[in-house]
Amino acid sequence: MKFQATWRARDIVGGGALALALTLGGSTAGLADSPAKVDHSRPNAAPVYPDTAQYAGEQGDVLVDVQVSPSGHPHRFRIKQSSGFQDLDIAAMDTAANWHYIPAVVDGDTATAWTTVKIHYELPQPTGAAPALPADEHELNDHCARPVAPAAIDGAVATEAELASARENLQDFLKTSDRYQVCLRRYVGGQEDLAMFVKTTVPEWIRKGVETRIAQNQKDKEAAGARYNEAALTYKAKHGQ
Repeated sequence: MKFQATWRARDIVGGGALALALTLGGSTAGLADSPAKVDHSRPNAAPVYPDTAQYAGEQGDVLVDVQVSPSGHPHRFRIKQSSGFQDLDIAAMDTAANWHYIPAVVDGDTATAWTTVKIHYELPQPTGAAPALPADEHELNDHCARPVAPAAIDGAVATEAELASARENLQDFLKTSDRYQVCLRRYVGGQEDLAMFVKTTVPEWIRKGVETRIAQNQKDKEAAGARYNEAALTYKAKHGQ
């Protein structure tokens, strides 16, 4: 079972939690002042939970301050609250550095501002014995069904509702892909709980099969994200956003 990680953006000025709205972005003209925040109109990678941290039983919360430029790019980072583990803190900063952000708006213009991202690392709880090893490739496929990537959409003709639906389909695919890779890794490790990971004697065809499937699924995730990003940019360009 994979780790559980959650995150949210917080208004560092007001100190309260922000509502995380799924938006399509757009011009800032005429908008009321607003703080910098994570951009949910574009896919953001799930927080990385280092294997070494999981094996060591490390977990906790990390608060990362992110300085967002007027163009929406993250420029500076600092740990506001440490998890108590350096590898988790570094992983949280690396994660925040690769997310997309919406800049703050002050008096109708975008401005440099700080926002805070919270990432929660929690080890999975054991749910029973590991499954029996598959006897052949077909049985491995039956145990761990490969998810199907969502179809591409044309941002030039898509409606706002269709683009929003495509974003939801992508997010569902990414979550399903994570579960798929967890399923595959269980056969390699022989343990469902990664914190109790012990290398066991596993047939070489299983190891190679798992490695190949995980690598292909990573490519599928990247391709699906790229297709959505292209469609979203085309949509925004057409609508002057």
